Amino acid sequence: RYGHSAVVLGKDVYLVGGYDDTSLDVFDTASLLWKTTENPSDIPEKIDSAAAIALKDRYVVLIGGFGFSLLRSCFIFDSLFNCWSKTAPSMIMNAGRVDHSAVVLDGKVVVHGGSGSTDRSTSIEFIKIQDLLEYAPLFFPLPPFYFNRILILGKDCGAITIQGNQNTSKRKRCDDE
Repeated sequence: RYGHSAVVLGKDVYLVGGYDDTSLDVFDTASLLWKTTENPSDIPEKIDSAAAIALKDRYVVLIGGFGFSLLRSCFIFDSLFNCWSKTAPSMIMNAGRVDHSAVVLDGKVVVHGGSGSTDRSTSIEFIKIQDLLEYAPLFFPLPPFYFNRILILGKDCGAITIQGNQNTSKRKRCDDE
């Protein structure tokens, strides 16, 4: 494997993509074992040489890279629900790039350098984390294990009590039709 990206969420290391690869692999640093039984969701398309960051100890964000062409978009993986989403066209970077870096600073993702379509890039782009997470995966209906815990309100406030049922729903990527 090469051309992949890696980030840390909690005690797990997430390895994402790579040359001609859509896989997402998770290494548990506590047990020193690969998590193979959880079958994390693969990236929706092949991506290599992307920058990756972790957000809110829950999301893996792939920024740019190379798929079938230079990518200007971001993919967001929700580790809680095992689901990918892609940012909307309004959120794309000014230029596609590979072999670049990204860091989180003061509520923004700072993307720098790398190579563009013709030469090395010296540009810096800023992506607001709040704007980026608007494209994090959403579920409807909510998975039962989550729905069962949403809320149970007291009768005194006149609110509706919500209780989940035991039926399981199929998870979907938020861009599935």
